[in-house]
Amino acid sequence: MSVIIRYRKVKRRNGRAHGENYRVYLDIYRRGMGREYEYPENLYVSKDYTKCDNILAVDRDSMDFALRLKTTFNLEILNNRYGFISNSKRKTKFYSYAKQVSEEKGKVVCYKSPLNKFKEFAGEDITFDDIDRDVIKKFMIFMRTNIAEGSAYTYLNLLKTIFSVAQDDGIIDRNPIKDARDEDKPKQQDSECIYLTQDEIKMLIKTEIDASEHVKWAFLFTCFSCLRIGDVLELNHSAISPEGILTFRPNKTKRTVIYQPLSKSALACIRKIEKIHDNGLVFWDLPKTEGPCNNKLDDWVVKAKIAKKIRWHKGRHTFACHWLSQGHSIYTLKDYMGHSSIKTTERYAHVIPIDKKKVVEELYDFEI
Repeated sequence: MSVIIRYRKVKRRNGRAHGENYRVYLDIYRRGMGREYEYPENLYVSKDYTKCDNILAVDRDSMDFALRLKTTFNLEILNNRYGFISNSKRKTKFYSYAKQVSEEKGKVVCYKSPLNKFKEFAGEDITFDDIDRDVIKKFMIFMRTNIAEGSAYTYLNLLKTIFSVAQDDGIIDRNPIKDARDEDKPKQQDSECIYLTQDEIKMLIKTEIDASEHVKWAFLFTCFSCLRIGDVLELNHSAISPEGILTFRPNKTKRTVIYQPLSKSALACIRKIEKIHDNGLVFWDLPKTEGPCNNKLDDWVVKAKIAKKIRWHKGRHTFACHWLSQGHSIYTLKDYMGHSSIKTTERYAHVIPIDKKKVVEELYDFEI
């Protein structure tokens, strides 16, 4: 790491005082980043001071400016090296940076509402340097007067992700949302978990769909396998072994590879679709995104005389609720569904009243 003042001899230019023959610039080297050069505008001196400490009176102002600039760059490099954040990075505008992060994540729609709400509160020009724990506390109060508690909880968590990315990028050293007191933060609200009963699934199986058959059997496959819509859209025959074991990396988390035995009903849904070899996709005639897939479900559910608002993710809820209703382990369900935390899986335990007496009787049945 070094910043060196260097001099480059230049030809005289019109309008320049006699003797200004050397342009002053900075030679900056950062370990791991290579060398770069900074050329301050209109900074010239009359001689090369590389090996000379006697600065002529005519050059003192220029050299003082060059030394101050060298100090500034040295401080910035040291701050970055030892974990401090430069002022220039802190001045990054939050809103424009957050929009860029949302685009990079491919979740512009997901982040649109929380970013607009923060812009409504703080304005479009607020910088990271302006945002601290107190600002976040005022924003949380602002949200409580404008939107529901559950929405405020979701918005705050999405914004927390933006600050975490900024922390990784060296723009801030602390996440102001993580620094906020827990008692000030909006609380997660328990939402109604809608799922299909056994009888409703039978009704769907019997009901013809006006849209592509792929929608019908792909959704029922979700009910029998708990795969998310993103994984169903990408499901390939090559991922399923002859023994019916599905091997895949979840599209949402990308964390670990999951090995998932498929039920007979799930495999039966796959066999309902003609197998083609162009790209190996199982459900090759589905709409490309979740929105159109959900739209295709609406008419089919109404036609089956099911009085519930069914979205694709409800198929995943259906699988979890039926699993627990049979008294099976919630921890095995957590692994099967690919949840990173048992808390995510526990929401289903509150929906299904487990028959504890039945479970205990099946567990021990000795003649004594």
